[in-house]
Parts: sequence; structure tokens; C-alpha cells
Amino acid sequence: MPELEKGVGITQNRHHIYTIFQHSLLSLKYAARYNYNLAVRLAALFHDIAKPQTKRGEGLDATFYNHDVVGAKIAMGILSRLKFPKKLIEKVGILIRYHMFYYDPEIVSESSVRRLLNKVGPENIGELIQLRIADRKGSGVPKAKPYRLRHFEYIVSKVSRHPISVEMLKINGHDVMKILNIEPGPRVGLL
Repeated sequence: MPELEKGVGITQNRHHIYTIFQHSLLSLKYAARYNYNLAVRLAALFHDIAKPQTKRGEGLDATFYNHDVVGAKIAMGILSRLKFPKKLIEKVGILIRYHMFYYDPEIVSESSVRRLLNKVGPENIGELIQLRIADRKGSGVPKAKPYRLRHFEYIVSKVSRHPISVEMLKINGHDVMKILNIEPGPRVGLL
């Protein structure tokens, strides 16, 4: 696959001891070892596919700004070309697009986790965390799930107990108007 081949021999930065290609294969290996589903495995293989195109600088200070956004588009193109189902392609795209989410307890707040859940969908957050674990293990990091990631999971479970969008509410405006016997208006929205 030519898009993956571009990562052969391309070094990364201080956060990686492997080349882009080696890291992609190792991430896939760990995703398979942990029995993650096909979407996570494909995302693990393709999550850094745009790093060769987005690399700026050399050595320990190299950067790969927007490799997640560009990579999601490239991966979705590959999967479309290979005739994967549309739903799977979209899920892999979401996982790759958001795989660089912050999970440092000093930075992450409940509201930032709610925003991430709104972007990726609550149904994808578990797989996004799995991708991050495979990514970490594929980087040569000994701990798959450090304290920071466990703390992030705790915040996800905490905010997931409450509706994060209007669609998740058990009732809608029509129900409110019927129960309270009121006319449509701004008051309904406030309630």
C-alpha cells in the first residue's frame, strides 16, 4: 500500500523510538493482541499515515501538525478504494481524526470531555481510548494505561451519566408543553 510505504524509514520525534511505518505495524499488533475490533485495528494501522506529509523539522523536535485531520481523510480514501462498508469507514475516520485527544488531568475538564463526546459520539469513545492504548504501546511505552488515561476514563464515565446533548434527553419540548399545559415559546426552552 503506497500510502503506508511512505512511512518506511521516516523517523519521528522524542515521543517515538520507531519509524512511522514500524510504529504503525506495532500499533496494529497491539490492537490485535488486545482483541480490539476491526475499526480499532484499521485505525491503529492508519492513525499516523499522514505523518510523512505533515512532518516539519528533523530529529527530536520534529512536528506533525494536523496529521490526525489529514490522516483521517487519507485512511477513509484507502478504505473506500478497498470497498469497506461506509459505516466502518466513517468510524475509522472519526477514530483517526480524534486520536490525539488530551487526557492530562491538569488540562482535561468535564466540559472538555463532554465536547469530545459530542464530536466523536458516546458510542465511539471506548474505541478511541483503545486506539490511544494501541498507539502508546506501539510507541514503545511500557504502560498501556497510565494514571492519566485511567483518570480520563473516570471523567468519561462521570459525565456519561448525564445527557450531553438535547437528543439524549428523555423528553422533548412537546412533552414539556403537554405536561405543563403551556404554549410554545422561550419558556419551553428554559425548562
